[in-house]
Amino acid sequence: MPDAIFVVAVVYEIYSNPHVRFFVDPWKLHHEQAIYVNIPSTVDIGVLKDSAYITPGLELMPSRSSKPGQKLFEYHLLAPRQIRLLELLPGQGRDSLKGRIHRRTIDSPGCSYRALSYVWGSQFTRSLGYTVRTEEGEVPISLSLDEALRQLRSSSETIWLWVDAVCINQNDSIEKTMQLYIFPDIYRLADSVAIWLGPADITSTVAMDTLVKFGPDTTDMSATQPGGDAPESSLSNVSDEAWKAVDSLLSRAWFTRVWIVQEVVWAADGIILCGNSTITWERFFQALRTIEASKNSKFPEERMDLLANAHAAYVIGQTRIKLKEDGRKTPLLDLLDQFAYTEATRPCDKIFALLGLSSDVKGTEPLFTADYDSSLEGVVLRFAAGFVEQGRVLDLLYKAGRNKSHKFRSWIPDWTGTEVPTSMSTWEAGEKGFHAGPVADMMASVENGVLRISGWEIDTIEQVSNQTFYGFDFADSSVDVGKLREVQASLSQLLAGCESPTGESFDELLLRIPIGDANHPHQDTWLRRVLEQRDDFITSKYEQYFANEGSALSDWNTQLGTVVSSVHFDADVKRYLALPERHQSLFAKYWETVGELIGRFQSACFFRTKRGYVGIAPSIARLGDSIFVFPGSKVPFVVNGSGSSYQLNGECYLHGAMYGETRSWSGVVKKMVYFDS
Repeated sequence: MPDAIFVVAVVYEIYSNPHVRFFVDPWKLHHEQAIYVNIPSTVDIGVLKDSAYITPGLELMPSRSSKPGQKLFEYHLLAPRQIRLLELLPGQGRDSLKGRIHRRTIDSPGCSYRALSYVWGSQFTRSLGYTVRTEEGEVPISLSLDEALRQLRSSSETIWLWVDAVCINQNDSIEKTMQLYIFPDIYRLADSVAIWLGPADITSTVAMDTLVKFGPDTTDMSATQPGGDAPESSLSNVSDEAWKAVDSLLSRAWFTRVWIVQEVVWAADGIILCGNSTITWERFFQALRTIEASKNSKFPEERMDLLANAHAAYVIGQTRIKLKEDGRKTPLLDLLDQFAYTEATRPCDKIFALLGLSSDVKGTEPLFTADYDSSLEGVVLRFAAGFVEQGRVLDLLYKAGRNKSHKFRSWIPDWTGTEVPTSMSTWEAGEKGFHAGPVADMMASVENGVLRISGWEIDTIEQVSNQTFYGFDFADSSVDVGKLREVQASLSQLLAGCESPTGESFDELLLRIPIGDANHPHQDTWLRRVLEQRDDFITSKYEQYFANEGSALSDWNTQLGTVVSSVHFDADVKRYLALPERHQSLFAKYWETVGELIGRFQSACFFRTKRGYVGIAPSIARLGDSIFVFPGSKVPFVVNGSGSSYQLNGECYLHGAMYGETRSWSGVVKKMVYFDS
């Protein structure tokens, strides 16, 4: 008898229907093909004394092999433009799910069906016995799909459905790719798309009833067009209970899954289901906007209150309107930014799932094909090369760098994470924004994953501050001024005893560098992104509010230095509180802008160059790193390496070099840079 036995306990569906499953001796189960064990390449394998190998990132996938006495449905090849449909047979309650699977040409007359949009849920549940039974064999499904099909099933008649987990052979990568190309048609030609949010809970019924109440009873998409005043129904008050219930509903996993984007956008008619409650997508989306308008009808007299979890619903809804009403698609690289918040079980699906919505990529071009047989690195490198061919190399570099990129290439943004990419290139400064790089022809190409690009080496980092800074919200820092003191102290050390090549005084540099020469107070990126998706009623409220703050902009240009320098951080915080309210507001806006600028780098440090210029760079910048500008680049870049091997550390702010000044500098060298990692 062994001294110990290795058991993996897997907890899943903890927010909806908690389960735990135990895998006893998983390596033996893997050897018997009862499960597959997938060890991510980034996980280190450790060995415990007298024990088996343990992997912290262990991922168990149920085997497609049939259990004793079980016959699995056998998939056969599909012809071009052919799909499978599930004819779900009548049943009720806990009756087994039964059906027939048919093949149909999607364009053929009489091909009538409903498509299902849902969250796949934990793959572990596919090994717990949930299946759809057919005469040809069983199809294992997840708990989430089992719940959705039971909700859709009729007690008296058959219904025809297209469900990806059943209608696509998930073990055939070629079939998955071919079906992906016709996804837009599958959802566009469906009679309707059933959007399954999951079972009802204690608040979802309140949320759905509230949405039905505030949504117009119409299927006319024009009713959801942005603009105009809040509808009459918004004059009703939204209770705190209803407000919280709606926000809770919007936090469900469905809203953040990348595949549901095109499923909703292409749907001719979307029907949302949560438990037994239903509402059309158009009515839901209009209700969402009406509820927010109602809640904020008294802004700015009262605080603006937005639904914290509504961003995903707004982005999806506005994308649907843009496509369905205006016929406008969006370039793929911009879609990757727009839907960066989404999640996918397979990382490459963060890219593949958006191909059908792209205006510049069909998905059939050699560099932009969906390929489930390639590694993630291979897919990302291929798509990045395609974007370089499109002439968008700078759009890659702005949002890349070693602290933002995939680990295997510093010049490619991380498209598989959930962080929305940020960039200094959109910072509003000077008269017309930054334009650091000279106007010249871009020379850039990719070969074997190496980006080759010509640029100018304008300077070298000579000193880096010891302190690392992260983006912050002044509202959270106003009482404890330690963060602000550290920013000023760190920059002061670099400026002390050095004469600036720009001719500005110590105080001027201390004031302007932390805000990146901003020409006005900057809102945080999150708020700006949120407002971009809201309609005119909300955004006009904000525009009115900021218009009324014209005095603040005037003071920014005339009083900023006096006000900011009037508070010494070694003094009591009461000195700030003693300022006139107008000056407190200006002081707060200054430090909010500092926090926003630092946040663009994720983590940042101050640095000084051999030429004596001072700026802000990613915290990974080091002594000896080069500063480059590229043709037409808005900002400079910090680059590490030499010869034929370079890494991109990221974009930077170099005070005195952001508006084309480097064209007149002596000793600037043009080089070919090879980003090979």
